[in-house]
Amino acid sequence: MRINYSMIVLIVTFLCGCIGCSQAANGNYITQPDFNGLQKADTNIPLLWGIWDVSISPEGAIEVAPPHTAAFALNVNGLLGPFVPDIDFHLVQISHPSGFTDVMVDVGITNPQSSGGIYTGFDVCGIVMGTGGAVHPYDPTLTYGGQFMLQLLNADGYTRWMNSPEFSDTDPAWLGYTPGPQGSPGFIPAVTLNPYKYYCDGLGSEENAYDYLAVNSSSRGIFTEGATNWRRYILRFPDATGIQFQYAILACYAFNINHPNPPVNIPDDFPPNANAKEAVAIDVINDTSDMWNDGSSNGGNFSADVSVLNWNAKPGAGDVMSEYVIYIYSNAWVGGVTPDMTVISQGDNHCTYNVNIPATPAAAGALDVWITVAHPGATYANPFGVATGADDKTLAAHFKYTANVSNQHPSGEFWQPPVGHAPRFLFIHHSTGEGFLFDGGMWDMLENAGFEVHDITYGDGWIGDNTDPEHFPITFTEYYDEMIHFELPAGQFYDIVAFKSCFPASNIYDDQMLNDYYGYYATVKSVTKKHPETLFIPFSTPPLVPADTEPANAARARIFANWLKGTYDDGEFNMRSYDVFNVLAGNNPASGDFNMLRYDYQGDPYDSHPNHTANTTVAADFTAWLSDLVW
Repeated sequence: MRINYSMIVLIVTFLCGCIGCSQAANGNYITQPDFNGLQKADTNIPLLWGIWDVSISPEGAIEVAPPHTAAFALNVNGLLGPFVPDIDFHLVQISHPSGFTDVMVDVGITNPQSSGGIYTGFDVCGIVMGTGGAVHPYDPTLTYGGQFMLQLLNADGYTRWMNSPEFSDTDPAWLGYTPGPQGSPGFIPAVTLNPYKYYCDGLGSEENAYDYLAVNSSSRGIFTEGATNWRRYILRFPDATGIQFQYAILACYAFNINHPNPPVNIPDDFPPNANAKEAVAIDVINDTSDMWNDGSSNGGNFSADVSVLNWNAKPGAGDVMSEYVIYIYSNAWVGGVTPDMTVISQGDNHCTYNVNIPATPAAAGALDVWITVAHPGATYANPFGVATGADDKTLAAHFKYTANVSNQHPSGEFWQPPVGHAPRFLFIHHSTGEGFLFDGGMWDMLENAGFEVHDITYGDGWIGDNTDPEHFPITFTEYYDEMIHFELPAGQFYDIVAFKSCFPASNIYDDQMLNDYYGYYATVKSVTKKHPETLFIPFSTPPLVPADTEPANAARARIFANWLKGTYDDGEFNMRSYDVFNVLAGNNPASGDFNMLRYDYQGDPYDSHPNHTANTTVAADFTAWLSDLVW
């Protein structure tokens, strides 16, 4: 197939004279010249710096034509004058894997100004704009170049700014996307989420942006006047479309404290809002994920530490970040999962969070994991009221991480009962569990079925006194050894550990609390998978009587119970969930006990402890369930 190498259009948006600064909620990947009285000191707006025609021949020769006049509603070309950036391309390699053409090219940009540092740029991003229709796993308005489309294989991140579908046809034109008049005929980049490479002084062409910025945070990612910075792009083009894309460079800027005079100290004379509001880089470290799909079943967890670099965000009380919210998406789980926003480590401008997400991957191999850092309350709207398709969208930075899904189960088989002794069974519980064990007879039933039974409850130290969902991550990390050996002779451990919260935990009063529960149990699973010698059994939370909860809260309790039995109980070789909620809760939507303790299981309408009938029902059901599971 013949590849069309004839035209690659580059649109470069960068800094120019008399640029505004921004304190607006929409960030400041935007610059504006001072003309016609429109300058606002707290506003940045995009400005086209020039348009280039770039040709790459099949032999690898690169030709770059001079910039063309922009066809804008406002004639900014006269304002630019000699302020034309130098842009250069060094082709490194062209290869042809099956169905694709891979172009490895170093792109160098020079800030040609010489105004004593007035036009120092911040957080410069070279954005590749292409076509393709891969859809973000959560937001259908976010499309990007997928497997058989244009891809930047080594992207530093993805941005929504200035994409063609949402930012076209603005009036004036420099507030939005404008295609190059010399571009490939009819080619308009069609995706809304475009990859970029990050540029700043000192950052090498192949260096990891996060690694550099985390160590050199005092430089604030500046691009100084007269500087030339290079970044390497590894671009993959599908043979079906040929080499076509557009390229934009966006930068952040604000007046320095001596404006209109030059700064004395760079970057310190520039205010904090000279940097981007959104995160500019992330790092995924300590990836201990054990996701798998063996062709017949799947499971595991996406487990890692995620570090976010954001210039102007610091954690508040309790080391909890509130400036932004992290959402993690993948086709291996449902919806966006928000990790615990408690910072586990931090530097001057970066914070690290622990992530543990139960997964059910559809196939083995590479898995795209999208990490979105969103800024609630901030949008892409511009302060001039010029409408775009992204005006009401939450400002966010997007990053794509490639995780691995094994084609084999981590253990190869389900947990096996011990040989030579009765399985040692430990039950961690409070009063409802006591009802199951003694009033319902579960202790005796389990012993008669061949188990050695022990329990931990009130008065048995930290573990027994703390059984709410938020306590289990502590139990399974800080108190694991104490738990697994409780009351046993030296050298022995429990073969089976069941653990449950009591009924107050079913009063899940909002979606954030529900998401917190998911995170707590994910942390537990990150520990249990390291101990294949023990079978772990989380109980869902027992339901409440109607007098002690609200319908919406009770509905969330059922959602949690279903998640625990479904998504969470995903075939993990030493983890099975017991759904006591659905044994005890009413399931008729027309009844007043729907999602609450069934009327016939109540002893008192104001007491959520199950009655004798309920206790014996659970005791018999659990004993039969566990016996079938083990033997």
